[in-house]
Amino acid sequence: MKTASIQAHIADFLSENHLTLSVAESLTGGMISHKITSVSGSSAYYKGGITSYSIEIKENVLGVSSKTIQEKSVVSEEVAAEMCQNCARLFNTDIALSTTGVAGPASDEFQNPVGLAFIGLFYKGEVSIQKCFFPTLTREKIIETVSNKALEMLYLKISTT
Repeated sequence: MKTASIQAHIADFLSENHLTLSVAESLTGGMISHKITSVSGSSAYYKGGITSYSIEIKENVLGVSSKTIQEKSVVSEEVAAEMCQNCARLFNTDIALSTTGVAGPASDEFQNPVGLAFIGLFYKGEVSIQKCFFPTLTREKIIETVSNKALEMLYLKISTT
């Protein structure tokens, strides 16, 4: 499936249903936001995003609990969940995506392996999490693949509603 067709489908669905989207990215560094805004007319449904690359920004801007980070690590299902929930609240959107993970070339300060990622999706008041692991990909390929997986996750969710 082509990413552009996923983005176009997402654009059509959100526009037709008057839904809004925001993104909280760490691992993907803004790539999801870039892909979303590459579709003409995205300002009708995309409110914005935050690249929360540091723990400080995750805690102080996104409101991720420091306890969650200390107990579960910054790359965890729980952090991805808090990121997307809090992003939706912060931007006042119906839908929010989040990413956290390790692109490498080395593991993070919590010793999470390179290629481990979590994608969060807040949709209709519920949170879904997808765990990904791409240990053999390069840094650039991990970022690209996780960005595409996040868009696919949203596409699959809206395709079944």
